[in-house]
Amino acid sequence: MATITLMMPDVLEQELQARARSQGRDVASLALDLVEQGLRQEPMAEYAQELTHEQRLKELLEWVESHPRVDVVLDVSRESIYEGRGE
Repeated sequence: MATITLMMPDVLEQELQARARSQGRDVASLALDLVEQGLRQEPMAEYAQELTHEQRLKELLEWVESHPRVDVVLDVSRESIYEGRGE
């Protein structure tokens, strides 16, 4: 097994340490698992290039349909924004 030294922003290191603590693990094993997961995932750029326009549109529409519709009418007119201010 090789040893690699990573230089990372403090905020990222703190997040990694906090996640390791919350899972009851040491930072090194968590970092190794995260690297393995990242390497096994298919890069999005390559995935997007493999899809046709129609396939991308179909996936987008499926994603949109998977979210509940919220019918809300908003009045963002100038009159409604300044209503009650005596202007």
